[in-house]
Amino acid sequence: MAFLYPLIFFHHFIPSSPLPMSLPTYIAIIDLGTNTFHLLLVEIKEGHPHRIHKESTFVKLAAEGIETIGSAAFARGIEALDHFSQIIAAYKEVSVFAFGTAALRTASNGREFMQMAADRCGIKIQLINGDKEAELISWGVKQAVSLSSEVVLIMDIGGGSVEFIFLNNHEIFWKQSYPLGAAVLKRKFHLADGVSAYENEELTTFLEIQLGTLLAMADFFQVKTLIGASGTFDTLVDLSLAAQDKYRDPLCLHYEIALDDFTVLKEKLCSLSFEERLALPGMPADRAEMINGAVLLIAFVIRYFPIERIIQSEYAIKEGILWGILNGKIN
Repeated sequence: MAFLYPLIFFHHFIPSSPLPMSLPTYIAIIDLGTNTFHLLLVEIKEGHPHRIHKESTFVKLAAEGIETIGSAAFARGIEALDHFSQIIAAYKEVSVFAFGTAALRTASNGREFMQMAADRCGIKIQLINGDKEAELISWGVKQAVSLSSEVVLIMDIGGGSVEFIFLNNHEIFWKQSYPLGAAVLKRKFHLADGVSAYENEELTTFLEIQLGTLLAMADFFQVKTLIGASGTFDTLVDLSLAAQDKYRDPLCLHYEIALDDFTVLKEKLCSLSFEERLALPGMPADRAEMINGAVLLIAFVIRYFPIERIIQSEYAIKEGILWGILNGKIN
């Protein structure tokens, strides 16, 4: 299933200094996530990056486990990249930046997948570690959410990993990636048809152990603002808006989710069966499978940090890559 998005000018992405003269006419950015592959195609026109195509395709590389990409998931991934390459081929002077994240870092046949992507689709994938992924996410979020001197916490829940970044408008103080994405939690704890008190406690105990280094940061950073990037937070906004017969505004760069609203939505999601979640207005089919683990992960963070507000960012790793290219940090 693919989702297409309208055109937008990225005026706010322009750095204070002139754009590098070596920039191509078109830039294609591919984010190979564990659940979803994303394509962002941008034209550099009259000094502005102009988004001309954005598409996301569910591939679920970890459907059979993150340790190895199953044959069906492998085929879905290559098919998605072949589709992306056909879109890119319609434009001249295109520079392609493709980044592989958690699933390709972890899977035993990740390198085989990358080789086939190069041979069959002409797409050379750069494998990045969790630390670099967190940095790219922070670059993207800072283009969508105005930061101040106050330290905030960015959280990006992917399928294979979750990234945490403590930062303000001047610097990143701490960042860490953990192999605890939504697909990983779903496979380990299931949580498909509601979440019992026992299952919730079991997950909490697991997270207390796995996220010990994150919890240690509570002594240093009493963050009040949680900024969420990517799928789960997008879905929470979509569900909240759909309940009001509304949709996300493509020109809006972030939304605030009230803590009380999050709690109500979390309790609702965790009480429903898979079929009931799937029927909710605004719920993407592939998110319904694993959203319970993701919202409980968010609730876990809220429990241990004095969070007062949640902000969803429309921008994440793709936009961070774009910012890095425009500012000469990625070439």
